[in-house]
Amino acid sequence: MVVIEGRFDVKLRSAELFAQLMEHNGFTVRGLADAATAELRKSKSREVVKRGTVGNLRSGYRGTCKPETAKALAKCLGMPVAALFDSRMSNVQREVGRQQAA
Repeated sequence: MVVIEGRFDVKLRSAELFAQLMEHNGFTVRGLADAATAELRKSKSREVVKRGTVGNLRSGYRGTCKPETAKALAKCLGMPVAALFDSRMSNVQREVGRQQAA
C-alpha cells in the first residue's frame, strides 16, 4: 500500500548571509547550536539543534532543517524566520506494509 503524506520543510535562503549573521552576533557553530537548543527548551520542546546541522547550514552543504529549528536559529540571530528561510509544503510518497511475491 502506498501512503502519501504532506511534509512542511524550510530551506535556507543564503548560507553566506547565515555565516555573516553568525559572525556579526559573535556566534560559533557550537555557541549557536547551544543557544538555539536553549531557545527550544523555553518553549517546552524536546528538540535539539545539533552542531552538525548548524555547521552544514553555514557551509552550504545542507540547505534544509525542521521548522522548529529554523525558528530557534532565526530568533538567536535576531532575524525574522522569513528573512532567512523559505517555507514549502511537499508531498511524500512511501510504501507501507509487506509486498507479496507474485
